[in-house]
Amino acid sequence: MKYSKIYLASWNKQKLERLKKLFTKIDENVGIEIYPDLVNVKETWTTAMENTLQKIEPYKNKDIKHPILTIDHSIFFDNINFDPTLIKRKAIEQNWLNEFELHQEDIYNLMLEYYKNLATEKWWELEFYFLDSWAILFPNWELKTTEYKREYILTDKVVWEKQLYFPLCNLYKSKITWKYRTTWDEKDFFLELQKQIDAMKYLLDI
Repeated sequence: MKYSKIYLASWNKQKLERLKKLFTKIDENVGIEIYPDLVNVKETWTTAMENTLQKIEPYKNKDIKHPILTIDHSIFFDNINFDPTLIKRKAIEQNWLNEFELHQEDIYNLMLEYYKNLATEKWWELEFYFLDSWAILFPNWELKTTEYKREYILTDKVVWEKQLYFPLCNLYKSKITWKYRTTWDEKDFFLELQKQIDAMKYLLDI
């Protein structure tokens, strides 16, 4: 069944804008927007997929008219003992702060400083990958999931423009384009995020 709209269960505005752009290559007739009755869920599980499913749980018994999408990411560094689900919390909680009491600008600055220092400790460059976990809940309550990897190199060089909701984008280079995220052109963007396009097509059976 085709849908005219998909809801994203996230406050992340940059994630929404990225998905809107990706949908120009997936299906231009499908709109995507933030779910109007969004529920704030504190992630407490040990994998990105478990957190993704936890975030979709509040919508399971609702009378939804359009599919609801949730996304979570885990991060894996070479030769570092690091909890992969604590991408944001690692930077925040080491300062004894509460994420839900911070503005996005505060979170951005904390994460930028934390990961810049991490790269510096490892001689300025550090290989890592994201494991992206997606789940989509359909109006008939069918649930579908998928995962994939994206590989990068973390550096201690801050490259602008500011990515307020994706702080690591200001620090990493792609292993596909060998460019910093903030220097991608249009061709680089779609080449780099082809796995996200494929994931969305799989979830929607396109």
